Amino acid sequence: MTAKICITDDHSIVRAGIRQILELEPDLRVVEEAANAQDFLKRCLRSPIDLVILDLTLPDMNGFELIAKARRAKPNVPILVLSMHGGEQYALRAFEEGAAGYLTKETAVEELVSAVRAVLAGRKYVTPALARILEGGQRGDRPAVVRRLSQRERQVLVLLASGNAVGEIAQQLDLDKRTVSTYKSRLLEKLSLRSTADLVRFALEQGLIT
Repeated sequence: MTAKICITDDHSIVRAGIRQILELEPDLRVVEEAANAQDFLKRCLRSPIDLVILDLTLPDMNGFELIAKARRAKPNVPILVLSMHGGEQYALRAFEEGAAGYLTKETAVEELVSAVRAVLAGRKYVTPALARILEGGQRGDRPAVVRRLSQRERQVLVLLASGNAVGEIAQQLDLDKRTVSTYKSRLLEKLSLRSTADLVRFALEQGLIT
C-alpha cells in the first residue's frame, strides 16, 4: 500500500528535495505540500494522509504549537519533524508535543527514508544520542520546573517570549487580561526570573521558541 505524505516547509527547494528523495521509493507518495502553518491547516489536515513531515521554523506559527494542533486534529497520523535545529532540547520538546520522529536537515539525505519508514511503522525515530537520553529517563538540560508547567502556563510563556503583549495574549487565548498577568507573575516566580526579557532568553535557551 502506498503511504500518502504531506510536506510542510517554507522553502520550496527543501520541499522539492524531500519529494525527490521520497518518490524514488515506489510505496511513498507526496500528495500535499504547504509553505506555512495556515496552508498546512487548510490543506494537509483536510486530506487523507498517512504521514506529516514538518519543519519547526515556519513564518506564521511556532512549530511546536503546530505539532500540538495537528495531533489534536489527526491523532493517528504520525509527525516527523525535519528541522535545522540539532539541539536535543528541540527534539525533546517536539516529542513532548506529540512528534513521532525528529531529523535534522543536515542528515536528511542519508536518513529520511529510514525515518519515514520507522514512524509509518509506529516506531519513534531518534538519533542515537537522543535515544540514550530518552531511555535513561532524562530530559537533557531542561530544568525540571519547565516540565511541571501546565499547558496553559507554557502557552503564555511561549507567547510572551514571542513578543506578544498581555492584551494580545488575552485575545488569542480568550482570557481576561488580569488572568494573563497572573500567569506571567506565576511564571516569573516558578522559573526564578525577573522580567519579560529574562523569559525571552529562557525560552530561547530551552528551545521553546525558535
